[in-house]
Amino acid sequence: MGHATWLNDWWEYDPTTGTWTQRANLPGQGRAACGSFVIDDEVYVTVGSRDVTSTTATFLMELYKYSPTTDTWTVLAPFPAAGSVRSVQFQLWRRGLRGMRLWW
Repeated sequence: MGHATWLNDWWEYDPTTGTWTQRANLPGQGRAACGSFVIDDEVYVTVGSRDVTSTTATFLMELYKYSPTTDTWTVLAPFPAAGSVRSVQFQLWRRGLRGMRLWW
C-alpha cells in the first residue's frame, strides 16, 4: 500500500528573480486536497484531509489567513458544514466562497 506524508510548509515565489523562499509554516496539521482563495492580498487556506480515500478520510475543518507582509498566520472560524475536500473556492465581492465539494 502507498504511504504519504502530509505537509504544512509554505513557500513564496519571486517571479523577478525566479527564486523560492520558505515562509512561516501553516500552523495546523499537514494536509491534502485543501482549498485557498485571496482577499486584499491575504491568502486563506481552508479544510483538507489527512487522507483522501473513501474508507479512512480524516477531514480538517480549519480556516487560516496568511499575511505575506508580516509572514504570519491567523486562525479563523472553522468551516461549519460536513467534512469535504476538492471543493471550488474563490473570492467575489471581497468574500470567500466555497462549494461543490466532494465528501464521503
